[in-house]
Amino acid sequence: MLIGGAAFAPDVPPIEPWEEFTEDAFMLPRWGYRRLRNAASITLTVPRDELGTPERVERLVEEARTLTRAFEYESATSLIERIDLSKAIVHHLPAEDWKTYIDAIHAAIASGEYQKIVAARRCVIQLKRSLEDAGFMARVFAAYPDCTHFAIRRNRSTFLGATPETLFRKRGLHLETHALAGTTRIADDPRIESSRDIAALQGSRKDLDEHRLVVERIASELRPLTTSLEFSETPSTRQVRNLVHLQTPITGELRESTQLRHVRRQLFAIERVDQRTSFSRAKQSFVNTLVLLE
Repeated sequence: MLIGGAAFAPDVPPIEPWEEFTEDAFMLPRWGYRRLRNAASITLTVPRDELGTPERVERLVEEARTLTRAFEYESATSLIERIDLSKAIVHHLPAEDWKTYIDAIHAAIASGEYQKIVAARRCVIQLKRSLEDAGFMARVFAAYPDCTHFAIRRNRSTFLGATPETLFRKRGLHLETHALAGTTRIADDPRIESSRDIAALQGSRKDLDEHRLVVERIASELRPLTTSLEFSETPSTRQVRNLVHLQTPITGELRESTQLRHVRRQLFAIERVDQRTSFSRAKQSFVNTLVLLE
C-alpha cells in the first residue's frame, strides 16, 4: 500500500500550511492497520537488509507483537478529540469573490473551452487550542467508517482525512479504479427515507453527463496502458454518510510493459489544475491519496 498525494497545481510555491509537503510524494508505510467490515489485519513492511539472520527476524516478530498489543489498550472512541466549535473563528471566501469565480466558470464552459469545471474553495478554522491529530483522526474514523482514512504527519503539520476513493488497485496485471462524480446530499439520519433523493440523482441529466465525462476521461488515459478495459454504461451509487455519489467501477488488464508510475502519472494528469485559469481539468474529486498493490 502506497500513501501520498500530488498537488492540484504543480510548480506553484506552497502556501501555509502546505510548506512541509512536496508537490508529488508517495511513501510505503513500515506498518499498517487495515479494517474492512468485521475483519482486521496488521502489516509490517521491511527492507531486505533487516532480514537474513534469525536474530533480525526475531526483532521483527517482536515489533509485530508490540503493534498488536497496542490495539489492546486504546479503542478509537477513547481517543476521539472533543472539539468546541462555538468559539472558533471561521474564515470563508467572501461571497462576492465566490460569485465572481462561479461567473467565470460559467463563461469558460459556455465558450466551449471546458466541458467540466469543479469549483473549490478554502475554509480556515481557527480554534482556541491546538488539536491532537490522532484524536481528531479517531473522530473522523467514527464519523466516516466506510471511507479510507489517511494521516501524513510532518514536523508541524498533519495532512489527514477520509476519502471514498482509491486511486487504483493493482494485482499483477489486473487494474481496478473507479469514477466518482455526481453527488447529492441526503438527511444525516438513517430513519429518514432518502430513496426519492437517490432516484433524483440517478435521473439527473446534469449529474449523468458530468459523470460520463469523468468515465470517458479516465478510460482515455488508461487505454494506452491496457490490453482491455471494462466499465458499465450505467453508474451505480455509493453512499458515504449523508452524501450519495454516482460511481462507475473500471477494470482492465495492463500491458506487460506498463509500470506503476505510468498508471499513477496518467490518473494524476486528470486531477491537475490549468495554470492559466486555475480551473480543474476534469475529475470531480480531490486528489486521491491511496494506491493499493496486492
